[in-house]
Amino acid sequence: MRRDFPIWAVVCAAVLSVTSISAAQDNTKKASVASLVRTLGYGGAIHNFKNYVLRGDDKYRAASLTMFERANEILANLGKTPGLTANETVALTAITDIVNKYQAKLPTIEQLRKQSKSVEQIDAAVAVDDSSAIDAIATLRNGHRWSKIENLDFHIGYGSGIHNFKNFVLRADEEYRARAALGLSNVLLIVARYRASEGLTKTQAKALDDIESVVRAYEEALATVQELIGEGKTAQEIDAVVKVDDTPALNGLATLRE
Repeated sequence: MRRDFPIWAVVCAAVLSVTSISAAQDNTKKASVASLVRTLGYGGAIHNFKNYVLRGDDKYRAASLTMFERANEILANLGKTPGLTANETVALTAITDIVNKYQAKLPTIEQLRKQSKSVEQIDAAVAVDDSSAIDAIATLRNGHRWSKIENLDFHIGYGSGIHNFKNFVLRADEEYRARAALGLSNVLLIVARYRASEGLTKTQAKALDDIESVVRAYEEALATVQELIGEGKTAQEIDAVVKVDDTPALNGLATLRE
């Protein structure tokens, strides 16, 4: 005996299928954007680039190069995501352009250090206007609900807390100090909310303690940077005084992602 399915059932099944595919694509895109933020940010490509300018150690150049290459892979994959809006496509182009500009300047840093140029001279020669990429990342993040760890990665990294701290050391501009202070303050607020979460494990609590300890060290260092700028110290001299060990915070962030 033949049994015909009602038309509404067929339509509902089709709608559910399309919705499921769309949700899966959106989750994939969101995960890629979060990965991009991490790769460019704290402990990533541009953080290591700034440290290479400040310190000249080849380990920072190598780490930066690896991370820029990874960022380009993420950007290329994001560009293939179905359903990208026109604004998102423009955003990906803007970020790719900035990533390539940074990567292309790595050999310049090496050359200028061999010429015994000062950190300030090197920074001036390789400075990149980040505004288009930072705006583009905001475009890519728009419309998504972000987890606490994803927001931590965002506020501590590229365009926010520690990125602006490095720029304050390099350029002695009060605007960078204010941006760094705001970014670091946002990180501490998220850490406090994280601690209030139900079911927090001892391992996660320890990770939050380590992140907070490092962020507070950066907060305290902002005032020291300001004082040393007033004393006419160079960026290299200032960095030597306020250098913070990032390892506990980076390990803490990795723990929270598990």
